Amino acid sequence: MSDIKTLHFINNDDLFVPESKTLYISFSEILNKVLQQRGVKSKYLFLKSYDQDLKKEIDSISKCLNLESNKYNDKRWFNITFKFIYKYLPIYNHFYDNIKAEIKLHNNLKYIKISNKLPHLCKDILIHIASTFKIEVIYTNERFSKFSDYPYFLGTDLPEPENIDKHNIFIYLIAKYLRFKHHNTFISPSVVKLDIPKNVNIFKTGYLTIIFKFFSKIFNYRNSNFSKYIPSINFNRKTRIKYTIDNKIWVKFRDDQKIYIEKIINIILNKYSNNYIDLIESKIRLLFIVSGTKKIIVDDPVVIMLPFHENKCLLGR
Repeated sequence: MSDIKTLHFINNDDLFVPESKTLYISFSEILNKVLQQRGVKSKYLFLKSYDQDLKKEIDSISKCLNLESNKYNDKRWFNITFKFIYKYLPIYNHFYDNIKAEIKLHNNLKYIKISNKLPHLCKDILIHIASTFKIEVIYTNERFSKFSDYPYFLGTDLPEPENIDKHNIFIYLIAKYLRFKHHNTFISPSVVKLDIPKNVNIFKTGYLTIIFKFFSKIFNYRNSNFSKYIPSINFNRKTRIKYTIDNKIWVKFRDDQKIYIEKIINIILNKYSNNYIDLIESKIRLLFIVSGTKKIIVDDPVVIMLPFHENKCLLGR
């Protein structure tokens, strides 16, 4: 029987006096080795594992989002959140399963100690599991370093709302030029590995932000913040819950998973409103129609947001 009474989640190398009945859980293998060399009872919890049901879960996410998008008008753009959910939910599941398994090893566990600076993903999981097992959560103000398993920011293909062109003049001119060149296919930049035929062109979201790009070059626009170089979303933050998911659709998911999925959806759609995505869709629709585009080849499911009956979309996965 384990004599551990406290799990202390830590991710800094500050010196401290270890407590005898505390197991220190690190978020870094290197930190774990440093702690053990100091004689600290520690464990690196997040060893890589392979979820055999991951493909089924990803398919379920896609189906559920499409059902929500088709059933409810105010949720019509739920499907564009897919690539973010399938990026973060496996991380969430990995943490959840490992933390829950660790807690079950300690029959006398009374406390979980975490930093207020812990990423929201980890904090949400720990609070939920602690409540399930009737374990008290103790908060500290300890320094908490970022760790590679959980990226706070993810890039997005959608331009920032303030950067998009207010008119369609450039879209129309670009489309006319492409038609003049006998264009018929758009291809995702990440698909391109070899030379492409003359009638195939790389689809660029920069078509939607010509004025912003022009003035950025004139004024030598620079900013060290990653989110300014590439449109991105911060997923390590609280968000207002405007959209709720239909529990009847998401029956295959646990309640805590549904809460987390709902949070991701709201982070995205609070940044990019339905009306804004409608605007982007109308601009891309115009580009495709005027340019005579017949086929779209992508490897990113987010492009499913382009609902054109006259175009054929090939998803390369």
